[in-house]
Amino acid sequence: MAALYLLASSPVAAQQYKMVPLSDKSGIQVDRMTQSSTATLTKATVTADLSACLGSLGGFAILGFSGPPNTTVVFKVTQTASGILGFSNSSTGPFTDTIDILVPLDATGNGESDPFYLKGVGLGQTVVSICSDQLRCVWNQVSSIVVNVAGVEWEAVNGPLDNNPNAGGGLRMFPGKATATDTDKTTVMIKVALSSEFAGKEVYVKAFDVDDPSTDNTVVDRDGSGGVDNNGTTPSINQTTGIGIGTGVTGSDGVARFTFQVSKQPGDNFRIAGACILGDRDGLTVNGVGVKDGLGQALPTDRAKISPILTVWRRVHIEVDSMGAISGNEVTGVIKRASKNTSFSFDATNLFIQGGLTDGGRFELGSRIVIDGVSYPVAEGDKKSVTVAGTIDPKLVKGKSFVLYDDDDIGDNNDSMVDGDQGEQVPTPDTSMLQDSDDPTKNIFAAAYVRPIYDLTGNQNDVPFVANMPDDSSSFLPIYRFQAQQPDTELSYWTVYLLGAYQPAIAHDNDPVEDAYLGEVDSIRGVGANVFSELLTDHEGLVTQTSSPAVVAAHEIGHLFGGQHTDGGIMTTGNSDLTFSPTTLNAIRMTNRP
Repeated sequence: MAALYLLASSPVAAQQYKMVPLSDKSGIQVDRMTQSSTATLTKATVTADLSACLGSLGGFAILGFSGPPNTTVVFKVTQTASGILGFSNSSTGPFTDTIDILVPLDATGNGESDPFYLKGVGLGQTVVSICSDQLRCVWNQVSSIVVNVAGVEWEAVNGPLDNNPNAGGGLRMFPGKATATDTDKTTVMIKVALSSEFAGKEVYVKAFDVDDPSTDNTVVDRDGSGGVDNNGTTPSINQTTGIGIGTGVTGSDGVARFTFQVSKQPGDNFRIAGACILGDRDGLTVNGVGVKDGLGQALPTDRAKISPILTVWRRVHIEVDSMGAISGNEVTGVIKRASKNTSFSFDATNLFIQGGLTDGGRFELGSRIVIDGVSYPVAEGDKKSVTVAGTIDPKLVKGKSFVLYDDDDIGDNNDSMVDGDQGEQVPTPDTSMLQDSDDPTKNIFAAAYVRPIYDLTGNQNDVPFVANMPDDSSSFLPIYRFQAQQPDTELSYWTVYLLGAYQPAIAHDNDPVEDAYLGEVDSIRGVGANVFSELLTDHEGLVTQTSSPAVVAAHEIGHLFGGQHTDGGIMTTGNSDLTFSPTTLNAIRMTNRP
């Protein structure tokens, strides 16, 4: 603040008095340098010659020039509304509605008063006069106002804000893009309102990365009960200290506005505190999910206010697809020869296949072979032959054509007459645990602050049928029909593909049952995942609680966010806990792109 020179003239032209501030950072702002004769207090448009924040303290002194030598001039400080400004001859008070200020003049008629102090002690408006009995005034009817920060709010800019349903409450924001061609949305406005619609008042804000209210588990919340646990970056917050500061000026509506940029990691959260005294702002520190002042008092207080928590959520746009009608899921050929098999407790015949079988172990108990319209149940098989129950005359089958079906039966509706599911439709993945919902029983990703949405334009059931997906996940891409796929560098628009497929690679399709089911390649990091419907209804009895179609779909999408089979929870096959473990939650919340 520039030095103030408020002059009061006596009838003797040479006699003058002026009031000066003891510091240009007093916290008391005087907007007019001359005496005010206007003291009208209006409600519609608040104006004042002097403004102060609640709790601000300013020190002043009165200087006298060419006054009566060796005398003391007394100035009386008064105000029209009590309890707004407080006056004292000491910086520590007590502060009263009126005081006397003594200006001792020396033999030359010059002198200076002891310091006196003004303090904002109550909200409102008043009129201050500082005059002597001789009607010399350094302040004559100075309109004055004392304000504080009444509230700090978030205001949407280019993306909506709504209620955060997870721990901590407050508001949430979905940054990023709503569509592939949309603009990135990370900006929000901070509104800091004064207690009166007073323009031109400086206000000070401090932004905080507050504690994660959902957990203090350090696997997810690296700082435990402290702040500085966000995973994303933003120019509005120092990533090391977890704070950001700003200074603004109120407009005609008594509100100062600041632009804030959120990060894009789900679960990151922010709070903004505001004060109209710089020292009040600088003394604020994070206090768990809240903020406290320099005296250890939790905000809001009379002198500082705080916004609700703003939490980042993300959308993952899922394109759901499935293979077309099943066809060609059988082996045809010619019987080379037949012989009796005596290793079983029942009559059995070995049927040797001309040219052999690429996946001989696929045909075992539950499979069947049809020769000349007659069906024979298969007991076991290898790459050269299958063994069927019953005695068959080798002469009757040698050179005959056959159709061989394994025990595939996605509908579990063919009993012993399996037919390779010919003409049946591969089911669309069950997304009942991946709904566009905040309810964690309907959306397993809700605990990670992620909402699935099914707004992509990919056609369902347009993938040509493949009996066994490739063993190499990079070979999935020619099979997929991922129309909305985004480049790996796209961090603002998350898209994934979920395919209803038939079986994994031959080595992992559970034919024979000794195949290593847990070794299947079922997803491409950052692209898509498969749900193999035949595995879930196979005669080998693989159907369990944790391999139901809905669980498998949730499990596979979890892989796309970095979840591993060793994480526990739903990511560990056979685990009865159908939620994401802290390890998986952390992976989801830290991912740059699923």
